[in-house]
Amino acid sequence: MAYRRGLSPYDAAMKGSGEIGFTVMAITFSLIAVFIPLFLMSGYVGELFREFAVTVSVALVLSLVISRTLTPMMCAYVLKPERKEHGWLYRLFERGFDGLINVYEAGLKIVLRHRFITLMVMFATVALTGYLYVIIPKGFFPQQDTGLILGFSEAAQDISYQAMAQRQQALIDAVLQDPAVASVGTGIGAGGGNYTTNTGRMFISLKPKSQRDASADQVILRLQQKLAHIQGIALYMQAAQDITIGGRLNKTQYQYTLADSDPGELSRWAPLFLERSRRCRASPG
Repeated sequence: MAYRRGLSPYDAAMKGSGEIGFTVMAITFSLIAVFIPLFLMSGYVGELFREFAVTVSVALVLSLVISRTLTPMMCAYVLKPERKEHGWLYRLFERGFDGLINVYEAGLKIVLRHRFITLMVMFATVALTGYLYVIIPKGFFPQQDTGLILGFSEAAQDISYQAMAQRQQALIDAVLQDPAVASVGTGIGAGGGNYTTNTGRMFISLKPKSQRDASADQVILRLQQKLAHIQGIALYMQAAQDITIGGRLNKTQYQYTLADSDPGELSRWAPLFLERSRRCRASPG
């Protein structure tokens, strides 16, 4: 605006920079303040979002410095007197900007003409946002259906290798009977995250989504009911995820680890904790 009022490019740049300087600084520091909780956050969430917060904050600071130094300098030395004739590209963009301004002006007139309805729409939007926040499923990472189920089998500690192989084969036969399963890969004994003979691994590949009637989690629930009747061995399953937290292999999606310096005290409380967890699961209310 100062440039159009007849000032030289240098004077117009200095005047314009002074007019918007405080506003730009206030907006920048307000945006950076939003990311302060992420700087102080601990745990996995903090590790995930801290780099993002630092990157955005540094970008905002650089943008502030550029807007207060480089941009006014370029305006002072690069801007030329406005020509009366412009090219077709300039005229095209100008028509587009004018159209946006006309649409905004028309919408603003409608809103100001119906203020009560606008206020009610705002309240309805806030109420709908709260309702959707309550009903929409939430979680740390969305549960994915990658078409692969990881299984960890476990039998009695005194089982022999031959008996473990028979029990593992019984699991495989039962899993392959499910219509959503395409193939199964398996192994038993030490290796691949297992450390004892009474444990095994199972990789259950599902058919493409278009060829099965259930998601990976639904297939797991279905298999759990079927495999519960197989004696002498248990199979713990979870859907494979593209993003996982932690480097250790778990039998299920969630796992609790109890530790105590006194083995006797640990042996006493571990069964009590397990029994209480089962009762809570059976009666969530």
